[in-house]
Amino acid sequence: MSTGRRPPNTASSCSTSSRLRRQPVGEGLEGHDPSVEDIRTALRHGTLEGICVPILNGSAFKNKGVQPMLDAVVDFLPSPIDLPPTQGTKPGKDEVIERKPSDDEPFAASPSRSRPTRTSGN
Repeated sequence: MSTGRRPPNTASSCSTSSRLRRQPVGEGLEGHDPSVEDIRTALRHGTLEGICVPILNGSAFKNKGVQPMLDAVVDFLPSPIDLPPTQGTKPGKDEVIERKPSDDEPFAASPSRSRPTRTSGN
């Protein structure tokens, strides 16, 4: 069921994607076919900028489609080095601290569940 309203952050991405759909297919290629690496680079850039979302078809039946999915994760999604440092608070204090994706930084974790519940089976 749709209410007809879009979240405010999707308005700009919708206008960007509609602009991309209206752009002629071969524009900017200057008479040559793009290489596979050019396409991967463009898709990675678009994914990191939030302009596009790569979609893959496949099946886990007999592992068909699993390897292309894993390759797409490596090729298109950001690695921790591509992201800004994570901010958090020091336990028991209101002090904001940053953690960079580096082996030299102290360990930091965000538990998803800190105690067993009746529905978790533990």
